[in-house]
Amino acid sequence: MYRSSHKKNRAVLVVTFNGRIAGVDRHDGRILWEYTLGHGLIEVVVDGDRCYAATMSRLHCLAYPGGTHLGSAALPGGYPRRPTMLIDGDQIFVATNGELACFSRDLQLRWFNPFPGRGLGSMALALPDNARQADDPGSD
Repeated sequence: MYRSSHKKNRAVLVVTFNGRIAGVDRHDGRILWEYTLGHGLIEVVVDGDRCYAATMSRLHCLAYPGGTHLGSAALPGGYPRRPTMLIDGDQIFVATNGELACFSRDLQLRWFNPFPGRGLGSMALALPDNARQADDPGSD
């Protein structure tokens, strides 16, 4: 993840589970805000004053630390699965089940690559000094 020398606001811990996202006061555990984003697992990245959350079908943007829902965009493709997300500069990369999409920070789709003929599966994403490992919970 990108690191800078300026002090960041780290007062709110963002947690996701059961299709929900919440902001929790890191000092006393109070829930400050909460939304239902869908079902299944959610990938979350806090980057500056924005929190991006990818469900199996949508990319959401929330203000950080306040939690205001600023918008969402549909993920292209047809194979929903737990996403992997990497943010670098003005690009947000979201990978799910063998498909990769690139969005701008204002949630506009820039491009989509379904990697045709290469199969389905979890994807890890990496650029120099910035990597996200795929996380596949497996099957029951």
